[in-house]
Amino acid sequence: MFALSRSCINWNPKNLDECMILKIKGNRFFRTWMTISLLVITAALSKAENRTVKWPSHIRVVIDSTRPLKYDRGGRLPIYLWQAMDPGLLNEEDLKELVTELNKRGIGLISSWNPDNRQKSLAQSLTIAKMQKKLNLRVNINANLCLYSFLTAMNKQPI
Repeated sequence: MFALSRSCINWNPKNLDECMILKIKGNRFFRTWMTISLLVITAALSKAENRTVKWPSHIRVVIDSTRPLKYDRGGRLPIYLWQAMDPGLLNEEDLKELVTELNKRGIGLISSWNPDNRQKSLAQSLTIAKMQKKLNLRVNINANLCLYSFLTAMNKQPI
């Protein structure tokens, strides 16, 4: 079906252009092959684009930088990383995949409680907590902002 030009047998830099050109026999086969190839490449690229947009960049870095554990964690706590926190509002399918991917790597997804923005943090945190419980995992909460107001009020009172 395909044949290289004769000048490619004794290759040198001067005839590089000739070597790169394929003489194609059977035009119908070539068109069919090219059409199928382009469709497959387009589908693969669109899936890759959808996958990268699915999660925020700070969590994408964690997933790209780590690999799944060789052995099960057993009863040990997951690793808590600052970047593996607050993925935003995700649909149930994406959230399940995110929690599962992080768990495979031994990393716990953390949701933050912000008393200044209760509705938003509550909606996000409850969604994450429900998914973690559904997958039989620990619920991980960052309550630093809540403790900050508690500790600063305590420091102002005389002992």
